[in-house]
Amino acid sequence: MIEELERLALKAGALIKQVYEQNSYHVETKADKSPVTEADLLSNRIIVEGLRDLGNYPYISEEEAPQVYDVPPTRYWLIDPLDGTKEFVARREAFTVNIALIENKAPVMAVVYAPMFDELYSGSYGVYREQGKVVKPKWQNGRILLSSHSHPERDLQAFIDRNHITEHQRVGSSIKFCWVASGRAHFYPRFSPLRVWDTAAGDGVARAAGCTLVDWKTGLPPEYEYSRAWTPAFNLCAPGVSVY
Repeated sequence: MIEELERLALKAGALIKQVYEQNSYHVETKADKSPVTEADLLSNRIIVEGLRDLGNYPYISEEEAPQVYDVPPTRYWLIDPLDGTKEFVARREAFTVNIALIENKAPVMAVVYAPMFDELYSGSYGVYREQGKVVKPKWQNGRILLSSHSHPERDLQAFIDRNHITEHQRVGSSIKFCWVASGRAHFYPRFSPLRVWDTAAGDGVARAAGCTLVDWKTGLPPEYEYSRAWTPAFNLCAPGVSVY
């Protein structure tokens, strides 16, 4: 199924790229004050329709109100059809398509596609893939940290100082998870919660690559219950990297 999921992300990403390059889209503000464009909505339609062919499971998407169940499902899709809409609107190219399959509160299959970089990352039951092929990531030397471009955090500098960070890059969207997973960076700390659709796919990719993502408070990986809207503050790091 992972190949079909990758193709679906590529299809949605191609449409997003087309809208971005035409540069004639309209930006609206949702009730939660976040922006939305027609690229978000068109990508959502493509993904939701495509997922019906991959398994008739419930889904949660950033762009739709979730269905309510008497008994919450333990297997469902978690989607952000355009993660990094603020980047998109600001004409910065680090935005992604996020699709994850959640089983028993964990992202067991996930795809993240950055259409402007043409970078495709995925994971399926512990197997890590880049550009549609199984690879074994290798981490470069140094202690490289990634943080949000749009959401600077006050606790970040203290983390940088005590962890002897050699390079700090700011970038939007879930591509941060993937750059840690692929070996381009070593840390992505987050000191405030994120919506579950912002993290699930990137988390799934990073887990498949052997990275460690833990809740700051519990020291355990986040859980993706159907009824849970937020992922608590977390730290993502490459395998074998010390965190202070």
